[in-house]
Amino acid sequence: MYGCDYDDNAFTQDEIEAGIPSLIYCHDEFDENSNGEIQISQLDTYKKNIRISKKIANFSSNNQIKDYLFKETLAEHLPSLIVQYKKEEVLPSKYVTIAMDENCLTILIKEIFKKNRIALTDNNVQEIDVFVEKIYANNRTIVYDRVSELQAFIHNKIDSAKGEFAHLELGVVNMRNLLSASRLHLNIFDIRNFNIDEILYIFYKTQHDKEKESLSPKVYIPRPKKSPKHTQIGYIADWRYEKMKSIYDYMDHSTYSKFSKIVSLDTNQNIENFRNLALNAMV
Repeated sequence: MYGCDYDDNAFTQDEIEAGIPSLIYCHDEFDENSNGEIQISQLDTYKKNIRISKKIANFSSNNQIKDYLFKETLAEHLPSLIVQYKKEEVLPSKYVTIAMDENCLTILIKEIFKKNRIALTDNNVQEIDVFVEKIYANNRTIVYDRVSELQAFIHNKIDSAKGEFAHLELGVVNMRNLLSASRLHLNIFDIRNFNIDEILYIFYKTQHDKEKESLSPKVYIPRPKKSPKHTQIGYIADWRYEKMKSIYDYMDHSTYSKFSKIVSLDTNQNIENFRNLALNAMV
């Protein structure tokens, strides 16, 4: 066990208040490999904690600290969550790249319009812009339902331009990839742009809606009589349930545990104690 003695002059007042000296000096001895070298992963962890400690030392409220740590944790694990999402959705890399673009929804809508020879008139572009802005501003609706609105918007525009039921001729694979990329994009957008309360509201609402969906019976919805192709389409509750998953469903146990600890932090205490609790939650 290393001692907890340190030179006050080696740290700024903010760093001392943030507990950085204790973080460095007051911990169990580093694990060492056979060559006596400190494991790099441990060094990375300590460096990260020091960076976070310096950052939260500048915050003046517990809510600011909690919101920062929450977003920091999500941002740290976002790449691995995206990889898991891509794998499960069998989403081509092209669509993952588009999902990361801040103009993703506009890009996807314009692309499918072009593929279906729908002119991007000034009026159409303006309608797309207004619709997309509404989707981004909606912090009370789960991602799955927002993407369902996107799907309905596309279907209506296709039908208006090419005739009733024309949307049924859209390529199944292209639409599946478009919708999957849109769900991924909105998950990322929410993390980057909504505050912790807004994110958690959507998270809990998604969990509630998923549970409700899991209890839904298997239903078959007949196609319209004028529709070409098959006489009915199958609606399977499990499929809808799977597509309702949020990006948080791809967290491993360790990440979800850290996520839960941060969420459960009680902000009703003095800021010095809260800083220490917050740093412990990141371990």
